[in-house]
This record gives sequence, structure tokens and C-alpha cells, in this order.
Amino acid sequence: MKKNTLLILLVLASLCVNAQINNSGLEFDGIDDLDSIPNSAELLDGATEMSLTVWVKPLNTAPSYPDFDAFAGYKNEIQSDFYIVQIGTTTVEARFRNTTGTPFDILFNGLVLNEWNHFAFTYDGTKTVLFHNGINVGSKTASGTMGNPGLDFLIGAVVFSNLTAFKLKGSIDEVGLWTSALTPQQVADLMICPPIGSEPSLVGYWDCNEGNGTTTEDRSSGQLSGILLNGTDWIGSGIPEYNCPAVGLEPNFTSGKVTIYPNPFFISTTIQFQNSQNPVVLSLTDAVGKELTSEQLRTFQISGDKILFEKGNLKNGIYLLKITSDNQTFVKKVAIGS
Repeated sequence: MKKNTLLILLVLASLCVNAQINNSGLEFDGIDDLDSIPNSAELLDGATEMSLTVWVKPLNTAPSYPDFDAFAGYKNEIQSDFYIVQIGTTTVEARFRNTTGTPFDILFNGLVLNEWNHFAFTYDGTKTVLFHNGINVGSKTASGTMGNPGLDFLIGAVVFSNLTAFKLKGSIDEVGLWTSALTPQQVADLMICPPIGSEPSLVGYWDCNEGNGTTTEDRSSGQLSGILLNGTDWIGSGIPEYNCPAVGLEPNFTSGKVTIYPNPFFISTTIQFQNSQNPVVLSLTDAVGKELTSEQLRTFQISGDKILFEKGNLKNGIYLLKITSDNQTFVKKVAIGS
């Protein structure tokens, strides 16, 4: 491709390519709101692998004991804990406690207030892993199985003592409970496209898209609907919901396939494509649809058919790169960080 035929436009969209908005999410007041899932105590009973996934928009700027803010999970303090809780302004604790009472904790200091954060907490029988916005931010050697906590699974809260609870001040969307340890690729995929509901290991999935009423439907095969208590409210829109079929498609340009290598990358990656007779348009958005600024991006053409994309000031996480030319479109997830 000749240099004077290449037009690179960094389209800094506020939403992902072909994105739509979720119908709704849940809003919690941090006082007594919660979503309780009746008859859910046995969902992970005997599990040797498990995962918890959730989108959260936290608002508490100074949580402290006993005013911690729980996102979702089980907690009975004796055995069979599996939860994610905000314990500081930007600090999150993810805990698995096995049936012998041994706890395994991961602490992460990177929570972003007043923005949507995606978390996945997994256990594969040998270790727990916490993912934040698609990136592995901590792991812990662990062992044992999950038992029956004797408590219902909660969203926006977890019980911690005498049936009182850590209660979230903020918003929640797209909560999933799994009897498998999600892989890094599966976690990344969930940031781009929500579960279908029929995944084999998905035992609970509350997408919070009802928008009204006092229940949250379970879209998994478990069919355990949640009950909104104490005036838990709905928000008009939740996280961005993406056009799933477009993600991962790799159509060719006029002569050849686009490649991105390395991916994931830490400092820079190279985007390579074959000759095109028309301008090439690049667009980049983050996984939650946050608008980027030109100061955050640095791209350089290093030869006729290559572009060097440098991390610059971008944070670690999952991004969508869209390349359009010759009436064809290539959409690819790119990951910055481990």
C-alpha cells in the first residue's frame, strides 16, 4: 500500500462497534437493598471448579468494616465462601473458603469508582484467579471443594454475621455462576458478548434486563429467579451490549488477511494487511464503551502494509479494533497486559 493512499482515522467512539445498550441493570442503595436467589444454596455444592462473573459500578468512596460493599456470592464465614467484596476505596477481596474452613484470598487494588468494572473469579481445583476487565490481576494456590453454605446466593450483598450483610452502594449487571473454571479467553469473550444461557456449566445467569418488577429471571437452565428486596431499584441502562456475531470475524481485504501480532501485547503490536486501493479506517474502543481521547493513542505507519500500534497511555484491558477497507470489515479483540 502506498503511503499517500492510506488514510488512518482513529474513530474514538463512545460505544463498541455495532453496540447496543442493555435494557437495564440493578441499583443498590448500600443500606438494605439486595437481590436474593431462593433455593440456590446447593448450586456449587461439591464443586471442584467454579466461577463467578459480574459487572459492577461501585459508588462507595470509603468502605470500611463493617460497611464493606459486596458484589455477589456466598459467605457463611465457616466453610463454603465464594464471593467478591469491595473492602477499600479501590481494593477488592475475592475469597474461596473450602469445606474444611480454609480461606484463600486475593486482594486487588485497582477498582475504578463510578465506572463499570468487569470481574471474574475462578477456581480450578489448584488455584483461584481474579480477572478485572479481562486481565489476570491475581492468583492464589488453593485446594478443596465447595460445600453447601446453607445460605442463598446474593447479588449486591453477602451475609457476614448474624444474618446482617455487606451491602453494595452502586449498580450491578450480568451476574453469572458457573461450575467450571473459565479460561482467560472465555473471560475475555464475556466482556464482548454475554452468555447465551445454555452453556453446560452455567448454573445461574441473571442478566438484569427486566427493567421493572421485583424479580430477576435466571436465564440459565437452573431457572432460579431472584427476589429484589427492600426497594432495590432498576437503572435505565446497564453495560454496553455488543453485536456478538461481528466479534472474531476475520474477513480478508482485497488481497489477504489482516494479522495482529503479538496479541496480547505489553508495549506495542503490529497490524499487517495486504494492499488496498481504498482508504483504511481504524477504530478502537474499550470493552465497556468508554470514549478514548487522541492523547491516549499512538499509531505509526512503519511500512506500506504495516502499522505499529503502541500502548502509550492506554490501561491494561480488552479493546476492540475495527478495520474497514474495500467495503469489508475486520473486528478483533486486542488485549494489553497479561
